[in-house]
Amino acid sequence: MKGHQGNVWQATFSPDDYQIATIGSDVTTRIWALNGQQIAQFEGTGAFNADWTQIAVALPPDRLRENGVVKLWPVYTLDRIDELLAAACQRLRPYLAHNPDMSDADRALCAGR
Repeated sequence: MKGHQGNVWQATFSPDDYQIATIGSDVTTRIWALNGQQIAQFEGTGAFNADWTQIAVALPPDRLRENGVVKLWPVYTLDRIDELLAAACQRLRPYLAHNPDMSDADRALCAGR
């Protein structure tokens, strides 16, 4: 699987063995189909509960103005990943727009969401 920019720290199969979640040194959590296709990506390091119904994603303090924030999201199904990303972008949009240290690529992360 290609996708992480650096080492993969952890890989975990979903309870139904049809998906794999990876956490990498690039501070992303990614979800993959067994054929290697990336299904979803979360900025920050994440962890799923035992039955994969929730994901907790923690952003490092230098990437979020609220120190030590951990967001807990219901997973339901990956068909609702757009809903999760839209909620995350709604919260991050002001930060991305007004932080002088953001690159144009970072500012575009939530474009169209």
